[in-house]
Parts: sequence; C-alpha cells; structure tokens
Amino acid sequence: MLKSKIMKINNLFDELEKLRERIGARPIEVPVIDVIEGLENGIEVKLEDVKSAGPLLTYQEKYLVILYIMGSNSTTEDLRSGDLRIGTPRFHFTQCRTLNEMREAKRLDRYVVTRSEENKFRVEASDPISNNYPRKYERKLLENIQLFPCRYCLAKLRYNGYAQSLSTQLRDKIVKEFKIKEFIAEYDGLLTQILYLPEVRA
Repeated sequence: MLKSKIMKINNLFDELEKLRERIGARPIEVPVIDVIEGLENGIEVKLEDVKSAGPLLTYQEKYLVILYIMGSNSTTEDLRSGDLRIGTPRFHFTQCRTLNEMREAKRLDRYVVTRSEENKFRVEASDPISNNYPRKYERKLLENIQLFPCRYCLAKLRYNGYAQSLSTQLRDKIVKEFKIKEFIAEYDGLLTQILYLPEVRA
C-alpha cells in the first residue's frame, strides 16, 4: 500500500514539474520516503515545527498533516469510550483558534503530526491512582484510540458544510463522519497548488 502511494505521489510531482517549467515557478522537491513513512506512524514535533500554508497545516512546509496532542488529561475509560460528548482531545488540520491559543501560551505539550489514514491515534491517558489530596495520576500509553476532529477546524474550512448555524444534530453528524483519508485525498492537491503555483499563493 505504501509503495503504491509513493508511486502516485511521484507521478503527481512529475506532472507538476512539467507545469512548473512552463509557468516559471520555483522547483518542486520530491518527498523523502523516510519522512512519508514516519508520517504514516506519527512524528513527535514542537509546535513551531508545524507551519500553516493557506488554511492548512504542514510539516517541513511540504507535507499536509493532521496534528494532535499525545499526552492527554483524559482517563483510559474516557479515551476508549469513543463518545463524542466526552471532552477527549481533538485533532487539528487548520491553524484554528485552539492552535493560536496554544502558540500564544507556548504550551509544552507532546505534539504529533501524522498522515495516517485511520481516525485512530496513540494517546497517553491520565488515570487517578489516589483519591487523597493532592491526587496522584498514572500515565498510560494507549493504542488505536478514536479521536474526533476539532470543530474550529471544520468551521474554518466549512468542511462538508459544517457551520455554527447548523443544528447540533447535523454538526455532530459531520464530526462523527469525518474521515482523515478523505480529507487528505481532497486537500493534498490544494496544498501543492498553494506551495508551488505563484497565482495561488498571491
């Protein structure tokens, strides 16, 4: 599967290189395979390593990525519930209001960028081990945890028609049905245009 993805990417960049030569845009850099493989599994980064291009998030200012925080304050039970109503971490795909606040506060969280096509993530739970004050917590790394997209990100792109004016039921439906695979397939091309075609950047 990975080899076929790389072949498709390389074919896309071949076509874009021909277009670049015709319009006189700057050279296109072909993605490095080990970076692509790393993004499939998730790469831990500093928040300043994540740059915006137009409304989208990028890694190394080349790769469209999803961003989330690995170290959560949620319990194992909450993270495994898959319940939209519980305040578990959300993943991000635009420079949204939440990320702006994180940057301003210079939060030292464990940020991870990924291009995994599954809505499943590696997340740390925080479980109480004592009810005495001050309470003590145990960190536990969990695999294949379902997270939901950030609503601010959805609203910024109006993704699948998401807007605050919709009913709660419709907004929740769009959140639940968000598929990272579909998002990457739809927006990879837009990012390439933003990065390499002068008239799109202007």
